[in-house]
Amino acid sequence: ELITFARSLGDVPVAYCEPFLGGGSLLIAMLDHGLIAKNNCFLGDLAPEAFFVWKAVLENPVRTAMEANRRLNDALGGTTDLFLQSVAEIGYYRMRDDWNERAPRNLDLSGKDLCAVGGLLIALNRLSFKGLLRVNPHGNFNVSYGHLPTPSVDMANIVAVGQAMQKIGAVLAPGGWSEVFEFADGTAGVVPKVDVVDPPYAGTTHTAYTQRGWTDLDRKALALACRNRNMRGWSTFATDAKLPDAWDAWQWGNPVESTRSGGMSDGNGSGRDQRGEILVRARHVS
Repeated sequence: ELITFARSLGDVPVAYCEPFLGGGSLLIAMLDHGLIAKNNCFLGDLAPEAFFVWKAVLENPVRTAMEANRRLNDALGGTTDLFLQSVAEIGYYRMRDDWNERAPRNLDLSGKDLCAVGGLLIALNRLSFKGLLRVNPHGNFNVSYGHLPTPSVDMANIVAVGQAMQKIGAVLAPGGWSEVFEFADGTAGVVPKVDVVDPPYAGTTHTAYTQRGWTDLDRKALALACRNRNMRGWSTFATDAKLPDAWDAWQWGNPVESTRSGGMSDGNGSGRDQRGEILVRARHVS
């Protein structure tokens, strides 16, 4: 959907702004297709975990990949043998404790070994249940061990993504969505521009963003900001929960029901794929 939308803006590389970067799947797809203009890639995430990993991958992908692989091998005891999974489980929880002792609680980089921190979290992700990244109210990583048969770190892919980001001059801006938007506004060149927005889903259990969570007021503020940017030259590609408040907030962008398969919570923690998603594809029209 995003690739098709980006190409519809002129079939040329675009200025790309994604303030809720998360796992980066959309960014990677755009990089793979060569659709991001050089020196026009603006990224961010207020979650310290995501911010630190992407900052490490961007600044030193080779060392970050090596650190991730080293920490994973240490946890596995040098083997991925199914009969020694108990060794890996012990190693995982030791590694998780290590992370929680020195986990970043904000976006301040001072005094941090960026590659060591990023590599540690990547290794945790490779051993955690379903590769989840989840923290408790105190900011501690609390995902259980995943019992995967052959966990590994794809070092080549980490390096390739980092180098692709470096090649186009990607920038990871500290701060929330409004700060990332402001930064992109001040530096974007004269090319087609697209905001890619996949925020927490107010009205469901997918609400972690700040200490107070993510509310319908946050949704409305974000949707209004995207509308204002749309009128100033930024096309908009956004997703949200299929809820009445979301339809209302994004009405300006003519939302449609997404055809993407779920993963959404029902909002009560009792089921999956009950809510669905909506999709906004709003081209800027001069």
